[in-house]
Amino acid sequence: RAETVYADIAEAEAYEFFDDSTSPERREAILDKYKVSYVVFGPREAALNASQRRCLAGLTLLFRAGKVEVYEVGRSWRITGGLP
Repeated sequence: RAETVYADIAEAEAYEFFDDSTSPERREAILDKYKVSYVVFGPREAALNASQRRCLAGLTLLFRAGKVEVYEVGRSWRITGGLP
């Protein structure tokens, strides 16, 4: 399987983003680092210690199909640090 040089770092930060114990400030830093516009949340993400769905605070739900949801990371989220 081919991967980028820093794939292990990106993967670790993706796990960190979804983890309920991660601070809103750290989540914002991860989103900014990778210039994320959309977040997909489904059963796999929920299994990453995200049962309380804190990673979705302040994001806008765009689409839902079954258990998978797509959220937009808007400019207002970055300004408020994820607080509604």
